[in-house]
Amino acid sequence: MRRNAPATAASGYDAQLLIAAVDAMPCGFSVWNERFKLELFNQRFIDMFGLSEEKVVPGITLYKICELTIAEGRGAGLPLGVLYNSLKGRLERQKEHQRPGRLEQVVGDMIIRTSIARHPDIGWMVTHEDISEDVRQRRTELETKQQLLTQSTWFERAINSMSQGLCAFDGDKRLIICNRAYAEIYGLPEKLTAPGTRFEDILEYRIKKGLIPDGETPQSHRAKRMELVESETSERKFIEFENNRFIYILKNPMPGGGWIGVIQDVTEEQQKEELISERSRDLKLQNLRFEAAVKNMAQGLVMFDAERRLVICNDQYINLYNLPKKLARPGTRFAEIAAHQVRMGMVPDGCEDDFLQHIDRLIKDGGGKKTILEMANGSHVSVNYQPVGDGGWVSTHEDVTERQLNEARIRYMARHDALTDLPNRTCFNEEMERSQSRISRGDKLALLCIDLDKFKRINDTYGHGVGDEVLRRVASRLKNGKREHEIIARMGGDEFMLLAWPVNSAEDVGRIAQRILHDLGRPILIDGREFMISTSIGIAMAPEDGKDGATLMKHADMALYRAKGEGRRSYRFFKKGMDEAIQQRHKLGADLREALAQNQFKLSYQPVLELASNRVSCCEANLRWEHPERGILLPEQFIPVAEETGFIARLGAWALGEACEAARDWPEGVRLALKLTSSQIICPRAAENIASILKATGFDPARLELAVSEKTLAKKTKAKLGVLQQLRSMGVRIAMDRFGAGFSSLGNLGAFSFDKINIDQALMNEIELSRQNREIVKAIISLGGALGIVTSASGIEYEAQLDIVSEYGCTEVQGHLFSPAMPASSIVELLRTVEMRAAQDAGFAPASQLIG
Repeated sequence: MRRNAPATAASGYDAQLLIAAVDAMPCGFSVWNERFKLELFNQRFIDMFGLSEEKVVPGITLYKICELTIAEGRGAGLPLGVLYNSLKGRLERQKEHQRPGRLEQVVGDMIIRTSIARHPDIGWMVTHEDISEDVRQRRTELETKQQLLTQSTWFERAINSMSQGLCAFDGDKRLIICNRAYAEIYGLPEKLTAPGTRFEDILEYRIKKGLIPDGETPQSHRAKRMELVESETSERKFIEFENNRFIYILKNPMPGGGWIGVIQDVTEEQQKEELISERSRDLKLQNLRFEAAVKNMAQGLVMFDAERRLVICNDQYINLYNLPKKLARPGTRFAEIAAHQVRMGMVPDGCEDDFLQHIDRLIKDGGGKKTILEMANGSHVSVNYQPVGDGGWVSTHEDVTERQLNEARIRYMARHDALTDLPNRTCFNEEMERSQSRISRGDKLALLCIDLDKFKRINDTYGHGVGDEVLRRVASRLKNGKREHEIIARMGGDEFMLLAWPVNSAEDVGRIAQRILHDLGRPILIDGREFMISTSIGIAMAPEDGKDGATLMKHADMALYRAKGEGRRSYRFFKKGMDEAIQQRHKLGADLREALAQNQFKLSYQPVLELASNRVSCCEANLRWEHPERGILLPEQFIPVAEETGFIARLGAWALGEACEAARDWPEGVRLALKLTSSQIICPRAAENIASILKATGFDPARLELAVSEKTLAKKTKAKLGVLQQLRSMGVRIAMDRFGAGFSSLGNLGAFSFDKINIDQALMNEIELSRQNREIVKAIISLGGALGIVTSASGIEYEAQLDIVSEYGCTEVQGHLFSPAMPASSIVELLRTVEMRAAQDAGFAPASQLIG
């Protein structure tokens, strides 16, 4: 210790004691007077600041101490003035009786804590304590604590960032730690996630919330969970399905008790696994289907990769190209298969030398399109090459040889007549269209319309089999007789067309027509029976008679009509006046609309005699048109026009109403007979219209007899028979008219119960001379008798005709032999006369009584 004044005897002991105490202090100690001079200090003070003992003596100033300190490198890096003023100011700020002030500063490698106290008598007492170790220890502890805090934060963030739930329980089944995912998965409130929470409390909470696995009860779930957590032997893993979720649970026991648990919601993963599994099953199924489809394809299928190596081919492809097994293996080069195809002749004709290049062109230019290749061996193969994205290709192959032949056959049949093998109407129309270019170049053409005369009689008499054979023979003669530049076609039925070019004159064409008449006029022998065929021909020439096919065909048809009208078995050239008949037909249609309003139509009635009673059973109404310019027109002259113009419905309704009004005055046993046309039957509400007329006129339906011809029933038979059935249900009698006229169908007699059969009048012509007609009439009458149907023969003009049909058992007869058709007034008088005579013949009252 150093002091400023020597000690006295009285105070020597105390001074020594003070010096010893100060020197023994573990910290540096110094005393400073009011003039900032050092009064007292110990060795520790000198050592701490690295001062020289020789230089530091009592009375040294604070300024000098600062100089020495800086010289020793312990001035904290401060300039002398700054350091001095800082220490001086700190001493000056320390007041008396104030708690000691403290200052910590770095001196060299030490941290010194300076404590300053001020005494009124002594000055400033300063202690200097080396707290470097304490600071370092405190800093280490702080750093350790900060590190632990950081680690704790990272750990908390880490476990809370886990997608899995994490929990740790101690040996007492109390929660040590859990993360956010654990609480969320199990839906735990915050209080149950606090450390120390009992596992049983967490379990009960979940049970109360109903959060238990499917298929478990609260009791079974509680027991299983407690058994699980109490097991300390091994790790446990399992998945539970709970609340529509799949929960993965891992329980890992810890040494010394307790466990760590990992819980994860794996619903999405399970669904993905199920989806993958499902897709895998689907893929397997698709593969099976693909394999089945490939094996069972009608076409051959083959696939090659970018290296032109075989990937797959089916049996159809193998069989089509007769591939040996070694060439059908995956990996086979296309060049090897192509070489085999060349050897087999199964390459496109003419491509044997560049088949590979040919395939390249097909893939490049025709990808996705079917191509039919005619092979060198004569077969036809339909191929479809489709490039694949990786550079390879897939193709299908089908042997269409038979199909090609069939399609060619179908194309041929579509344009040729099946019966005669001649070109048909379609083919001929195409040829007529092409002929227009020849006409425009100035070529002369001739169109001949050929029709067999009365061919229908052959079908009606000998059947369609014989008729078909006649047509085949005719076609053969036409085909064999035609020139190189002539085209012959069957247009339908017994109508043929011949197109001839080039022609020089009408004389040339006339010679062609004469040749046809000669060829077809020779007898035709079929099954020992000789047939003589006559032909009518109509001729139109281009460009005189028309410059297009439609006009030429129309004019040739008009010329044919003229040839038939002038005796048949001849030919006629078209002349411009021939279309006058058509114009007259159009005018007739216009006149029809006025005729009814002007009362030009008249009805007459022809009686029908019942042979057994010799009385009139009915009267047939016959319609006539008293045309102001053309005179009396028969039904066959205007009914077709009425049907074409749609006037037939009005005309038929007028005729029925007029006839019913007239027939009301007839004797009750006499019926009214009328004929119905096809148009009248198929018109809408036909039966209802007739019923309305009967009701309006008050005529008894049972006294009405309506006749329909077999020709009328030839088309739409079912619908027409339905109308007849409606009329029958009303009480109207139905007759089959013109039976035996060529449209005979016994099926109609079976399909509908007709009340009467009217034998065709044409069969009565020369019946006494024609054995054939007699046999037909006899058969019809016999058929009617067998079926219980009344038979009626019309056109009876001679006694001989009457004798024949009477002998055969015909029920009724009609004709001029008995009475012609009469107007309404005359027929009433006739019927009364007949009734009176019949009554007199039977021995009844005199006629005057009957009339009266």
